[in-house]
Amino acid sequence: MLKRVCCLAAAVALTSAHAQPQTEWSKRVESGDTLIGISKRFLREPLRWRDLQRHNAVRNADLIAPGSTIRIPVQWMRGEPTTAAVVHVQGDATVQASNATTRAPARPGDALSMGSRLRTGADSAMTLRFADGSQVVVTPQTEVTLEQMMSFPATGGFATTRLNLLRGAVESQVTPAREAQRSYEITTPVVTLGVRGTQFRAAAAEAGNSRLEVVQGQVQADASRSATVDAGQGVVTQSNGWLLYTSR
Repeated sequence: MLKRVCCLAAAVALTSAHAQPQTEWSKRVESGDTLIGISKRFLREPLRWRDLQRHNAVRNADLIAPGSTIRIPVQWMRGEPTTAAVVHVQGDATVQASNATTRAPARPGDALSMGSRLRTGADSAMTLRFADGSQVVVTPQTEVTLEQMMSFPATGGFATTRLNLLRGAVESQVTPAREAQRSYEITTPVVTLGVRGTQFRAAAAEAGNSRLEVVQGQVQADASRSATVDAGQGVVTQSNGWLLYTSR
């Protein structure tokens, strides 16, 4: 039975998932580091070091304190696309590549590229494994896009995964990792879910409602406001507000 914990006022309008919080990676400053040097090492456009300076409110680009952190937006970083492997397929499950106009049956062993759109029919499902070992089960009657799958070799292991859940539901088992080493997100039409090593279920209905249930670990739900959702808790979101509850 569900027990209500907190109901946010209906007047709080949740933003679209396309207005999601900016994903960042934090670089720990070492002796001798400068913003110009950091930009040359990590940015796709090294000359944007002044943008990095403004983003971090650094007064002197040549004098940054060792032990402090420099926050770098992922969209500025130099990275490489990764793939997701199809582990299991049941029933009618299809994939449409980002550069394709038609769908093809999903098959175990397929390597799916960034931008692929997955669909499952009734009584159908598929399981994917990402480069870091995390897995997601795409449940029946679901449509989801592999919106971002990137690694950033210069960081020593940082990687990002973002799924855009259009309808239906997915169950994620995210491999535990240090927070600085991985960003795993699921967006729905009304909320963005940021994950730290956990097991959780997310669902999106065509009416615009979304539901999150956390089995293990913790999920950060972000829209116009944020909520930290722990194991045993869930969130139901609508266009006019959300409800945090526990299943006890």
